[in-house]
Amino acid sequence: MITAAALAVPLTFVPGCGVELAVIGAAASAASQGAAVYKRGKLTGSWMGPFDLVVAAGEIAMGDLGFVITDSNGDVEEGKWKIVAVDEDGEKVTIKIDRKTHRLTEFQIDVTWFGQEATARLILKRMALAIDIETYEDGTGNIIRAYVPPPEPEASTEPEPAPPSEETP
Repeated sequence: MITAAALAVPLTFVPGCGVELAVIGAAASAASQGAAVYKRGKLTGSWMGPFDLVVAAGEIAMGDLGFVITDSNGDVEEGKWKIVAVDEDGEKVTIKIDRKTHRLTEFQIDVTWFGQEATARLILKRMALAIDIETYEDGTGNIIRAYVPPPEPEASTEPEPAPPSEETP
């Protein structure tokens, strides 16, 4: 993207070219996507989230988007998982998930060499919705995507009702 921006800089001075809007749009898009990078049919990124939830999110995303899962297997102890699915046209999509630490999980959404980046990003967004991945800035300008567990249910503060009295009238 930096190379594209560098090549487009001279064109920004050509009146009516519209390249400046394309460069600004591309930069804004890259900033909003966080750590996920698309290259040669594969969207690769990482989340600060538990391995098992990312696996579940991949399966949920595939089902919600109408893909048919043909294979979903791996090794939980080793922290590696692969989900293979096909769309209505028989095009294959593969999600590879790799645990790096108990809090860091890497993934790769492979829509094949000729697949659409938009499809890969849509799968990623649906995965994020499935496990409540939130995006926030860490105060130094870095964009962080992390799993935010649901709040624990609060203990009831109401007193328990008194047992019935055994007094006879």
